[in-house]
Amino acid sequence: MKASAALALLAGLVGIVVVAAMTPAGPAGLFSALATVYTRPDLLATAVLYAGPIAASAVGLAVAYRAGFLTIGSEGQVLLGALASMWVIGYSGLRLPPVLAVASALLLALVAGLLLGLVVGVLRAWLGVNETLSSLMLNYIVLAYANYLIAGPWRVGAFTETKSIPPSCSLAWPVVLACLLAMAVVLEVLVRRTRLGLAVEALGAAPRAAETYSLPSRRLYLYVSALQGATAGVGGALMLMGFQRVLTAMSVSPGYGYMGILVAWMALLSPLASLLASYFFSTLIVAGYILQSYRVPFNTVLVIQSIIVLAVLAYVMIGRRSRRP
Repeated sequence: MKASAALALLAGLVGIVVVAAMTPAGPAGLFSALATVYTRPDLLATAVLYAGPIAASAVGLAVAYRAGFLTIGSEGQVLLGALASMWVIGYSGLRLPPVLAVASALLLALVAGLLLGLVVGVLRAWLGVNETLSSLMLNYIVLAYANYLIAGPWRVGAFTETKSIPPSCSLAWPVVLACLLAMAVVLEVLVRRTRLGLAVEALGAAPRAAETYSLPSRRLYLYVSALQGATAGVGGALMLMGFQRVLTAMSVSPGYGYMGILVAWMALLSPLASLLASYFFSTLIVAGYILQSYRVPFNTVLVIQSIIVLAVLAYVMIGRRSRRP
């Protein structure tokens, strides 16, 4: 079984090399881009900023998935959080000091994501609506609403984009990292050290048994959907104030929430481990921008991310089977 597990990782590496070989940069160009990222402090700091929305989504999804609540709504929640932050900073008419403006933007983004997450939770808890389908539909609704604002009431100038947030409201990488660490630590403690975490584990492992023993599954679905939505909403604020700064019309959503799904599974549903996995993914994103100078499509990075997640999950599952009596 150990050989089979190692073979899964080897297959993932071979898959990455094959994908890289099909690009103009080749495998050497891919590994050169990664080496550039990991040897330049400025690029490593930039990677922290890109990790913001990915990690914020992943830490909440890790808790939700432990409860068997398989939402994919983090993408829409990230975008809604960005919209809420943009409203506070650019369109509310409030002339707040920079520190207060940033704090207000983070808070409103949290509330916006929480409420959107609760919609999915309520539909699952009381109407039995599949959370995967309902959250996916809400992602499209948020995307359409965002494009309406960007192309309509919030449009500035000749291009379909909003105004840019002022430099005083931009977040440096230590602030982004502090926010992510705070969320990850709180959720890790919740999962490992509280009765709520124990109930979440029980619901995810044996939902029918949980209902038999009167575990309040409806209430738990609301808790995890609210937590998951809140962290993803904060991720939207970190995205806007960390590196985005301006919102433009989109045919598809940015994808950071969907990356959070991959990261949560790659981290084996651990909020703290999700930070490390998110940072690794964000370094791939930065490397992807470098590879674009070699005419390599950015979607290649997404393919490589998926291969990595599949290889890691295969390794873990084979390892678990080998330990069973």
